[in-house]
Amino acid sequence: MNDLQDLDELGQGRKGAITRGKTAPNRLRSADLYLALAHRLLVSAKGRSFFCDLGFGEDVFTLAQSAAILRRINPGLPVLGVEIDPDRVERACAAGLMDIEARLGGFELPLKAGESVRIVRAFNVLRQYKAFYYREALELMAPALVTGGIIFEGSSSPWGDIWCANVFKKNSQGLLDYDSLVFRFAFKEAFSPSLFPPLLPRNLIEKMVSGEAVYCFFKVWEEVFERSRQLGVRSNQGLWKSTARMLAEQGFGITLQKRFLSRGLLILNVKGLFQWP
Repeated sequence: MNDLQDLDELGQGRKGAITRGKTAPNRLRSADLYLALAHRLLVSAKGRSFFCDLGFGEDVFTLAQSAAILRRINPGLPVLGVEIDPDRVERACAAGLMDIEARLGGFELPLKAGESVRIVRAFNVLRQYKAFYYREALELMAPALVTGGIIFEGSSSPWGDIWCANVFKKNSQGLLDYDSLVFRFAFKEAFSPSLFPPLLPRNLIEKMVSGEAVYCFFKVWEEVFERSRQLGVRSNQGLWKSTARMLAEQGFGITLQKRFLSRGLLILNVKGLFQWP
């Protein structure tokens, strides 16, 4: 796909481009659990606004699993899967998933009159676009969100053991605030902050250069990681929690609640730290 065709599909016509759509079973389970923990009030709110899985891929398993996890909190949660590939939408509809809708569309979400969205989850989607389309994609999704609704977008390792994601929240003026950057580590391999830069969201990965805020954050994370090791911390979970506390001591807005850190979730408040894309 050339640049002109890609730009036309994002901004003028199809509002997106067909991606690989390959997702292993359980790849995004921990991302759904993060939503259930960190955004419980949004998930549990009454009303007909959707949880939307944008780019649900070749197999509807991930979409169905998301619905099952989030409906433990809100049994009546409306769930919508959106795909730009007509064949994928047709297969999803034929699967007969109970109370889950699948629709053809892209970043300009295919909603009917009066419909809205509370959460857009777009994982392993925007990383496949060029960096200068990123903001436009967000702005195309934003009008569908309810006030306080979020866009949760990021990238994961093939099996979902490691991922990194942005959270954008719609404010009362109808604009998106860059809220947080979330890191997830499953404690299955040796931990190091260096695992995350390759999975950074599209707006940050190309800013991993000296002088940029995200580069400085990782530099401090590596420093406190080495300090923790020097203090004798060796376990993956111990290093994860120790470096989180040290980052907070360095002035970073880290969420230190045990329910997040013990599940391998490190939440960084980016307000005033990273610029809006």
